[in-house]
Amino acid sequence: MKTNPKQTPYWVRWVYLALAVFQLFMIWVDVREYQQYQFCVESGIFSPAGLQDAFSGHAYRWVMGGLLCILFLFAFAVMKYDLRQAKWSAILGGLLTVMLLAWACLPLFLPLPTANGFYFLMLFAFAGVTIYTWYKYCKTQKRMEDNSI
Repeated sequence: MKTNPKQTPYWVRWVYLALAVFQLFMIWVDVREYQQYQFCVESGIFSPAGLQDAFSGHAYRWVMGGLLCILFLFAFAVMKYDLRQAKWSAILGGLLTVMLLAWACLPLFLPLPTANGFYFLMLFAFAGVTIYTWYKYCKTQKRMEDNSI
């Protein structure tokens, strides 16, 4: 069976699903580690401030893992559809818009680590990809309207 060179191989979908499951596993491992260290606070080995310093970036890592999991699951779900269609571009644009807004509001709810350059890099990347997706949607929509006339 010969595939189109622009078409993604079928097995790539399953790699995305495996990556999503792996991200969920990593979040679970981090949460279990955090719960185990709660025992150290209760027994007096760590002070609550010491535990907070030791795990200051855990919540941020959980959010990043969850974000990657959502992206991988979405990629798995839509991989068998043609993303050049306006319907799928609109769905992808909507998902990216929601994720961009959630990422932009993240510092309001969660303290960022001191080195937050990665946060701004991801914010600009989300903004760029979201704008590009909506641009492609408008272009596809216009092309469909022109073809229907």
